[in-house]
Amino acid sequence: MAKVSLDYGPISNNCITSLDSVIDALNEAIKYLQQNSIPSDFYKRTTLSNTIADLKSQRDNLVYVKNWIVNSNANYNSMIDKLNIQANKLPVYQVKRRTTIV
Repeated sequence: MAKVSLDYGPISNNCITSLDSVIDALNEAIKYLQQNSIPSDFYKRTTLSNTIADLKSQRDNLVYVKNWIVNSNANYNSMIDKLNIQANKLPVYQVKRRTTIV
């Protein structure tokens, strides 16, 4: 019987933790940029506003990826549990040991 084994530990410890730290850093950058008041006659006002919007967009993309990883792992674990339950319901037959050679 074939078996697929997925160890979620490294994904949780490395990937999710790294994504969380990047998302937190982006939140800090966005918060810092939004706290500054931009003068209306500043010639790079539009560029700065677009930068804030881009940072928010990238943060949202990272949150989506993180949620996808977490949800896909939950779905995988759920599927494995259901398959184990179904496999445990299958009948088990013992093959008798042969006493003679044909």
